[in-house]
Amino acid sequence: MSKRTDRPASKSAKRKKRLKSLVPVLLVLLILGWAFGQKVMQLSALKSELAEYELQKEAVLAQQDKLEKQIALYDDPAYMERLARSDLGMIREGEKLLVKSEEGQDETGKKDVQSESQDIH
Repeated sequence: MSKRTDRPASKSAKRKKRLKSLVPVLLVLLILGWAFGQKVMQLSALKSELAEYELQKEAVLAQQDKLEKQIALYDDPAYMERLARSDLGMIREGEKLLVKSEEGQDETGKKDVQSESQDIH
């Protein structure tokens, strides 16, 4: 009977030895899995950041295009003349500037005495 009791003891010893040899392997696999997971999360964050930068780039390029078109307009003499006439009230030599006055104002832009008396009553 002593042989039978020795065999199970040797089998359990072999199992314990195998388990002890598997622990470092499992530990290494666990550490590698954790490190890989961290890198995957970092990659995902970087992809999201890249997408944001791409959107910003598109917006900046659209603004640049708009500004380049605006600059091109300033090189157009007809546009500059139209701008000077409408915004600055400039006229060509020999032209007369007509200014539309509001009701109750004289040509200098001051209110008439008659309209002031009407405003009071």
